[in-house]
Formats: sequence, structure tokens, C-alpha cells
Amino acid sequence: MRGNGFEEREKITCAALVLNHPNKWNVSHAKISRKGKCNSCKSILKLVDLSNEDFLELSDNFLERSVKKSDIFINTTRKEFDQYIKFINTHKPFEFVLDGLNAAHTFAGVKTPKTLAVQLLRIVDRLSKYSDKVLVLGRYHMQRWPASIMSKISHKATLFYTSNSSQDDPYMVYAALASGPEALIVSQDLMRDHIARLDDPKLIWQFKRWQQTHQIYLSVDEDSKFKFLEPLRYSINIQGSMSEGWHVPYDDKIILDPYEELNNWLCIHKAT
Repeated sequence: MRGNGFEEREKITCAALVLNHPNKWNVSHAKISRKGKCNSCKSILKLVDLSNEDFLELSDNFLERSVKKSDIFINTTRKEFDQYIKFINTHKPFEFVLDGLNAAHTFAGVKTPKTLAVQLLRIVDRLSKYSDKVLVLGRYHMQRWPASIMSKISHKATLFYTSNSSQDDPYMVYAALASGPEALIVSQDLMRDHIARLDDPKLIWQFKRWQQTHQIYLSVDEDSKFKFLEPLRYSINIQGSMSEGWHVPYDDKIILDPYEELNNWLCIHKAT
């Protein structure tokens, strides 16, 4: 509990619940796991995901609304993109789609071809323990990284290299969507610029919901040790009922890392 009690906005929320119902309530601060489990009452929050209908609509429209927009070919060629589409359709489905250059650059020390390649190998090795259907998207210049290390990566994952100037977000998202609703993307990239390209409110909502539930973020400390932050499977809003109790998110104004989600909750349940 912060300070000597709840902050003013929390008091208002709790008061509304307590005073409008005759039962007494227990109120505690709580954290929710990324799978939706409350560490106070152990209950599971309502999970969210795209319906099959929404996923198919997003998948069908993504190529036309985003990837095939003419401005993508400013930084890549239509030939390269067509080759990529053919490659994905031949090798799919993938279970993990990894932004290789993004992953390699999570190395916190001096960045050389060798240190970057080693960091990428570590991450690919971890993913390969969960699945043998891993796609690593890289850039042409990565082919000049130490051959012995890149060879080890190629034995644990499928590699595809794009030109050094290509936008890799559309490539990554397309591969995951083409692989079906179970495929996950692995990247620190928030893809905000890419979301803006979708230019359709429903498609943007579908994409954000899909991203929330299908993107694994890489969390890296100052020693370059990494961990995977699982997709967020629940909705960050007030959940519950007068009979089951409530979970109420609140903002404590602490600045979060870009990939972190608000995780401060009030767990409100009837006193026993």
C-alpha cells in the first residue's frame, strides 16, 4: 500500500463499490501475471483474443491495406517482396517469427559482428527449445557475420534476408498472420508507425488486439541477459461483478518501459 492509504482516486473507486452495496469488502493491492492470474485472490481475469472471424478479416486485409501500399516499395523492391511471399507460402506455418536484427542489437556491450551474432544465437537457441518452426528475418549485411555462428542459427531456425533498407515490420507481421492464429512475433519494436499505415479504425483495432495477444517482447538487462515477456492475455479495464468481486486497474504514475503494461490493480472481494 502506498503511503498511509489509498490515493484519492482509489478511495473514490472503492467507496463507490462499498457504499452502493451492503456487503463488506476486502481491498488489497495486486499484480496480475501476463496470463491474467491475480496474485492476491488467485482468480483469472477475463482473457481476450481475436475471434476467428476478426483474425481472418485482419489476415485477408493486411496485405492489401498495409503491405501493398506503394510507399513500402520506396525502401524495398517488388521483386524482393514477391520472393518473400513465395518463400513464406512455401515454408509456413511458423510458430515464432523473430526480428533478427532487433534481437541481435539487444546486446548491451560493444557491438561487433561477433557479439551481435552470439546474442542472436542465444535468443534463437532459447526459442528453438519451444519449437522447431522459428523464422528469423535478417538483413543482407548479417550474412557477413561470423559464418560459424550463423551456421548454428540456420540449423535451429529458418533464415530470410531482406535488403538493408527494407522495412521489416510488414515482413514480420505478414509471416505471422500467414502462419495462422497461433503464430507469435518476437521483437522489441512497438510498430506504432506501422499501425498508422493501416488507415482503417476496425483494422487498427484488430491489429492492436492481435499484437497485444501475439507479440513476445524481449526484456534485456545491462548484462545483455534476456527474458521473454509473454503476450498480455487480458484486458486492462475494470473487471468483475458484485457477486464475484472486482479488479480495478490504476495508474501510480511510475514511468514504464515502452513495452511494459500498467500492472497496478485493486483486488476487491467480499469479506469472509
